[in-house]
Amino acid sequence: MLKFILRFVGSMAFGLGLLLIVFLLLSPGIVENFSNSNEVVSLAIDDFLVDNGDELFEFFLGDMFDAIEVEEMQILCDEGLIEEGCELFEGNYTLFFESEDFLEQKGDIVDTIVDQLDVVVEPVDAFHQQRFGITVVMVCLLILGGVMMYFGVNKDWLVLLRKLFMRIGVTFLLAGLVMRYLVFKGTDVLLSWFSIDAPRIILELSLDIAFSFFESVFLVYWLPFVVVGGVSLAVVLGLWSGMIVRWRKKKKKS
Repeated sequence: MLKFILRFVGSMAFGLGLLLIVFLLLSPGIVENFSNSNEVVSLAIDDFLVDNGDELFEFFLGDMFDAIEVEEMQILCDEGLIEEGCELFEGNYTLFFESEDFLEQKGDIVDTIVDQLDVVVEPVDAFHQQRFGITVVMVCLLILGGVMMYFGVNKDWLVLLRKLFMRIGVTFLLAGLVMRYLVFKGTDVLLSWFSIDAPRIILELSLDIAFSFFESVFLVYWLPFVVVGGVSLAVVLGLWSGMIVRWRKKKKKS
């Protein structure tokens, strides 16, 4: 019973230490993005306009005018009776997004979003500011977890290393695959997780902006995480082979 408790508690401590490693690796890039919030948000909006400008234009148009007004304005513009605002109805939505009115509105949107990001920035930044103390805690958890597991497996180094590398492999491989999935699926997968009463195009834009703070970091780290996880699991297979060889030798002697 005691050995089971040592293995269980040690495994939990070692797992928490691994999670702290993941967060410590990712936090600098995320904090750096938050420190350049205006630029990141502005670029996210620009990228969204490139891919979804027509849909966003239709939303703005429908929000500004009803169907009757749109038809009347198109007739007046076609007949040359009015000029102001006609760029909205010329079929080229880029004219609208390049207009002075929209650029001014975009600046207000960026400022509003940046102000609201404080809710997310503060805990992430606080975590990053305490990275030295968290690193100490992480090392202590890894050592404590390893020692407890060592005594929980009867001081068998092969079994201990197999368990440690298994946890390292699973943690990093899963983290890497999740990051890769989010990077390449992006907003589509995030939208499937939410059920909010809001126009899809606006919700998609909001999630694109939020995800932009993490995307560049995930893009850098997903492959190294997968490699570390894969190598660790390969080591586990090697250790399993070693344990099988040892078991056969003991069996022959007996």
